[in-house]
Amino acid sequence: MTVQHLLSPALALDVADTVADAIDRFEAEGLPTLPVVGEDGHLAAVVSETALLEHPDASTTLGTLGLYGAPLSVTPDTHVFDAAQLLREHDLGALPVATEEGTYLGLVARRDVFGQLAHMLATEETGAIVVAEVGRHDVSLAQMAHLVEGSGVRILSISTEDDRNTGHVRITLK
Repeated sequence: MTVQHLLSPALALDVADTVADAIDRFEAEGLPTLPVVGEDGHLAAVVSETALLEHPDASTTLGTLGLYGAPLSVTPDTHVFDAAQLLREHDLGALPVATEEGTYLGLVARRDVFGQLAHMLATEETGAIVVAEVGRHDVSLAQMAHLVEGSGVRILSISTEDDRNTGHVRITLK
């Protein structure tokens, strides 16, 4: 699953928007950061509501704030696993999505990425959760699946966690 399936296309500020306009949008959208798009449709920056609330002149346009550089973004073909890692690593509420050339396409919100991860792990499905801790080279996922499904049980999801301290892997089956 890639972020293009979770895209919210309308969520962006324009370089011509004022600080006051942007603050109104933050309240309406409920996100802590929003992308700023230039006249040419390219992703120009990402601004936070906190930073704009501290700005002394609400009539200043975003294009004159000097916020421009290389904002963190992802391409439409970025997997949700990679998007989740970036959101967590940078403590973001959303990620802009842009083409390789920088054309802004939309926004993917943290709640949507983690909602998709929860769906992929079948968290909304009823069923038992089995956790096995095994040596890193003691069993394969195929062997584990064969054991479980050979008992007439259907596996809804599998996840693994590598514990580098113990050399074990925790395999969670639902």
